[in-house]
Amino acid sequence: MSTLPLIFLGVSYACILFALGRVSNPARERLPLHQMDRAAVVHTIARGWSVLTSAQALSRITDLLHRDFPGPQHPL
Repeated sequence: MSTLPLIFLGVSYACILFALGRVSNPARERLPLHQMDRAAVVHTIARGWSVLTSAQALSRITDLLHRDFPGPQHPL
């Protein structure tokens, strides 16, 4: 019974790393999700881990996200 929360946390963490790995890769180089095999998923999770451990890549991701999904523009 106590392993279920650990499994849930592990899967959630892997999903977050997968999302970071997907976002960090340029859109023109990303594989479509239906073409990804097990090796590509593991590579994407590893890329997400490397993004998470380097602060410079996180600033790049936030810049890319802000460029792709700009928030409301407030006049100064």
